[in-house]
Amino acid sequence: MFPKALWYKEYRQAKVLLWLMPIAGILCLALSRYIDIYSMSAEQIENYRLEMLKQNFTYWLFYNPYEDFVAYRVVLSVLALGTGVMLIGMERWSGQQDLSFSLPFRRSQIFWVKWSIGILFLTGSVILSTAADVGVIFLSPLRECLIPEIHFIEMFQAILAVCAWYTLVLLIGTITGGVLSQLGLSLLSSIFPMSLSMLWSFVPAAPIFDFSFIEKYEDFLAILNPALLLLSPYDQDPGSMIYLSIPAVYLLLFASIASYTYRHSKSEYDGRALVFPRLRPVFSWGIIICAALISGALIRVYNWESYQASLQSGTLFYSYYFAFLAGGTLAYLMTRLLSTKKIKII
Repeated sequence: MFPKALWYKEYRQAKVLLWLMPIAGILCLALSRYIDIYSMSAEQIENYRLEMLKQNFTYWLFYNPYEDFVAYRVVLSVLALGTGVMLIGMERWSGQQDLSFSLPFRRSQIFWVKWSIGILFLTGSVILSTAADVGVIFLSPLRECLIPEIHFIEMFQAILAVCAWYTLVLLIGTITGGVLSQLGLSLLSSIFPMSLSMLWSFVPAAPIFDFSFIEKYEDFLAILNPALLLLSPYDQDPGSMIYLSIPAVYLLLFASIASYTYRHSKSEYDGRALVFPRLRPVFSWGIIICAALISGALIRVYNWESYQASLQSGTLFYSYYFAFLAGGTLAYLMTRLLSTKKIKII
């Protein structure tokens, strides 16, 4: 039986943000296109038409992906973040999660309704925004410049990117115990692969470790960042499937893990940074390692002249690893101190 009451409950909880999605998408995409076209002079419009007649027209003369498509992606991403936090983080903070678990629905069913309602509004918002954008161009004096393929590919890329991002926010919400921890870890995870590769690239090579091989995979690691997928509109190579395949894999992977973690989360850990005790040591050691890498990188970035001198004299390794160990030790002491205190956060 269709859980109508559950759908209505989740919809009412985030209805303002959900309805802002199509409104903001149309304003940022279609209205922006309308303003751009009708602010052109008659001479500019005629030049576009002449280029079309000469068959010298290429899509980048009229379309600028990073100006045309990024704004509405960013707005939808922010609203997706807010919706995910509203449906899980705020529910934990307000104590409504116990009420949800007491309803005659399975936990997996509750999670999939939360996921589905966000996915439906995000998908519908992208489709409506794209349709409105195409309509503006088709009804304008520059209808000859309309290239449906660009809008079609961009629409699918945007749907997969924002839906994967929304699913990641829900996943983070299922393992964190409050609003701030869900917000912070969601934003951190959006840039984590690229940030980690950058920090590793600062580590000196031999005699201890050689991380130069990471440079070969920097482009691939960059693509793995959800933030980059969100900010990478229409791929200029239509034959490339990378911007479709990665968010599709993320979407399936994050949704499966989030369904499992939501089913096994416990309300007694609400208010903690992490609701799964087994994840706390992993998270703590992750903080320690990242703090050590950041400390070593700071030696190289903010003390470049001394760093270069130490590189020539052979003392580079001592300065880097001294900062590395100092930062790691400080982070270890702080995590140990915080672990002994029962701190609840929003």
